[in-house]
Amino acid sequence: MKNNEFKITSNCLHDTKDIGIFLGNSAKPGFNYFLTGDLGTGKTSLTQGILKGLGYQGYVHSPTFVLMTEYECNLHVNHIDLYRLPNQNQIDDLMLDEQLESGDCLNIIEWADKSDYLKNIPHMQINLKHIQHNSRKLNLSTDFEIYHETISSFKKIDLKCKGRCEQ
Repeated sequence: MKNNEFKITSNCLHDTKDIGIFLGNSAKPGFNYFLTGDLGTGKTSLTQGILKGLGYQGYVHSPTFVLMTEYECNLHVNHIDLYRLPNQNQIDDLMLDEQLESGDCLNIIEWADKSDYLKNIPHMQINLKHIQHNSRKLNLSTDFEIYHETISSFKKIDLKCKGRCEQ
């Protein structure tokens, strides 16, 4: 296994959240998780797991209409959604560089592939792809060394659902 990529199958909603919990437990100040994938592939469910892994007990919703939601837990978390922004200029107007380069919080950006600017920011890319009714393939990858340990640690994950439950 390369230390800059890991592929895993989520067989149900519980698996996706467990993967998120694992990512939350691994998160450090300054980390950026960039989520990509079609509608309904589980980006917000993964984010719910990440925040649970960071000790957040409240409800986590998709920030599609508000663009960014902030959460206080073991780390300050900015949950950003670029879905409703139709062009690069509107994304640039968000001035994400301030959040992304502060180094004191975790940034989770859904639909990160809509921004060319984000490609050069250190991040872990998490692409979710729908396989069948309850299953998703997640591909975690990075070109930035600070995430290699997190990706390598995924070989320890034990998903509990194993496809036995329905969403």
